[in-house]
Amino acid sequence: MKNFIVGLWLVISFSSCNNFDEAKVMINESYGDDELQRFDIYLPANRDTTDTPILFLIHGGGWATGSKHEFDAAIPALIKAFPTYAIVAMDYRLCANGLNQFPTQEMDVKSCIENVLDNKRDYGVSDRFALWGTSVGAQLALMYAYKHCEDSGAPRAVVAFAAPTDLIRLYRETSNADTQRLLENAAGIVETSDSVFYKNSSPVNYVTTNSPSTLILHGDSDNVVHFSQAQYLKTKLEEYDVEYDYKIFKGVGHNLSPNTASEAGNLIYHFLKKKMSERES
Repeated sequence: MKNFIVGLWLVISFSSCNNFDEAKVMINESYGDDELQRFDIYLPANRDTTDTPILFLIHGGGWATGSKHEFDAAIPALIKAFPTYAIVAMDYRLCANGLNQFPTQEMDVKSCIENVLDNKRDYGVSDRFALWGTSVGAQLALMYAYKHCEDSGAPRAVVAFAAPTDLIRLYRETSNADTQRLLENAAGIVETSDSVFYKNSSPVNYVTTNSPSTLILHGDSDNVVHFSQAQYLKTKLEEYDVEYDYKIFKGVGHNLSPNTASEAGNLIYHFLKKKMSERES
């Protein structure tokens, strides 16, 4: 994510008034009682409830670490790239010491999105939105997009970089003990009845013909989430005739390299611009 902003730095000041003609930033907005159920929202000038789309950003961290602050450095570049969008960076409760296991993070993402949409008139935004996640943030973005879109609002598009998509296969096929440990921390032991959490938290199990357009990005040298996870999702989307774009970066690991950041940024930019501007059928 940080590499995405190279060469795109922009300094922006935000007004603190409630005039929709002015840009505004609101930090640590609440969508629940826990201190981690918070989000930051960056609102563009001249926004309105008909035309202003929303881009939700969901951080990674193995469901146990990370925060919305991983996007702080990227926000100015994203505002420059998407000047008419509202941008939301969210936190969610983390797994720790047996607490907040699945589906806590999934439900927090759902609650955050619902909160913003429910209050769209106050923020001055529309109900047209996209999701962008990295690593487990991508898994959470896909889970919302495929599992909850019918009852909570359907995204126009979802961007998934290095996403876990089939958690049972990920656990059984990985050679990375840390990946298995993180999965056990969040979902229990896969060989027991806890495997239901793996199944219920795997995006491939919720693809339907109504699933939104998906951009799948992955590195073929990823030793945290093997790129076969991208292939599993691609196969499932093809089975249900869901629109998707797909790119495997050669020699790239779990994080974008400087050499591929520009290409990835361009793919995301054009994908979102196209999908968010398309008319609903």
